[in-house]
Amino acid sequence: MSGKDFKKIIGNNLRALRIKKGWNQKVAGERTGIAAKTYQSYEYGRAAPAIFVLVRLAEFYGITVNDLLTENFEKNEN
Repeated sequence: MSGKDFKKIIGNNLRALRIKKGWNQKVAGERTGIAAKTYQSYEYGRAAPAIFVLVRLAEFYGITVNDLLTENFEKNEN
C-alpha cells in the first residue's frame, strides 16, 4: 500500500469520526488542538499526520492508531 493510500484511509476515518461527533472541521481542529486547515488537509488526504499527532488523535477519539490506519474501521465497528 502506498503512502497516498494511507493518507486517504486516515482522512476517511478522521472524517467519519468527526461527522459522528457532529462537528465541522474547524471545531474538530479546535478540540484536537490542530489547526483547522491542517485537519482539513488530513481529511482530504493531502497530508498525513506525524506519528505523535496520530497518537494524539487516536487517544482523543478513544480508538487505536491501528484503527486510524484500517480502511473502513468505522463500518467494521458496528
